Amino acid sequence: MSGLAAGDLSQIAPRFPILRDQIARELVAVGLALGVAIEPVGGKPAAAWLELPALRDLEAPARSAPPETLPADRPEGFPPSTLQDVRKKRRTEVDYLNGYVSRRGREAGIATPVNDAIVSILKEVEAGARPPHPSNVDRVWDLAAGAAPVATRVAV
Repeated sequence: MSGLAAGDLSQIAPRFPILRDQIARELVAVGLALGVAIEPVGGKPAAAWLELPALRDLEAPARSAPPETLPADRPEGFPPSTLQDVRKKRRTEVDYLNGYVSRRGREAGIATPVNDAIVSILKEVEAGARPPHPSNVDRVWDLAAGAAPVATRVAV
């Protein structure tokens, strides 16, 4: 989606780490609503992810800087599988990752605005309608922040 490895993206897209945490928040909310026992994610117990404020309640950090602002002499990070697929013009696994969370969230009545936005933007990138670029992180934020809030009233 961004055209960059996560390490590089973290350096120029201040919204990226917040969106990453919101993905975990949505995933945990959906899993718990479906009765799945959730192991700690990133060292945090499942209930801690639900305590994060909703994206729409957060002040948006600065928008992404262009990739040209990254140091030219930096070691290139390992490209994740989705980026490898985009570079090779292959269909990505987004339907089986973020799309799965979105589908199961709909089944459980849990909103998944960040996962939904990622699916939407990545489908545009796959189709060639949108280039892979860090500004896509900002577009995901804009779409997700305007969506319905994530329900977090699930049994823990």
